[in-house]
Amino acid sequence: MTQRIAFTARVRGGERERLAKQFEAGPPFDPDAAGFQAHAVFLGDEDVLFLFEGDDPLPAVRRLASQPGLLGEVLKMAGAVSPPHRARPKRSSGRRSKAAMTCAEREPVGSS
Repeated sequence: MTQRIAFTARVRGGERERLAKQFEAGPPFDPDAAGFQAHAVFLGDEDVLFLFEGDDPLPAVRRLASQPGLLGEVLKMAGAVSPPHRARPKRSSGRRSKAAMTCAEREPVGSS
C-alpha cells in the first residue's frame, strides 16, 4: 500500500524567490532510483512542503539524508527555511484528503 510522508518548513522572510529558483531545477536526486513512486515540492508564501510517496518512504528519505552529495543542496536551503517538521506517514486509501486537495491546488515546483 502506498504511503506518503511530508516535511514542512517555514520560509524565512525574503527567501521565497531564491527557493523557487532552487526548486525549479527539480530534485537533486533521482526519485525512482531513491525508491519513491512520487515526489513533489509545494512552495507557498510562508511554508514549503516536501512530499514523498512510495511503499515505505521514510527509510528512503533517511537514506537520502545520509548521502554526502545532497549536503550541498541542503546547505543552500538551510538559511532560507526553518528546521523541517515531519508529518506522520499516512497510508493512501486511493481517495485524496481535503488537505491533499488544497495542497494540489498549487502547482508543485520542480517535482517529478
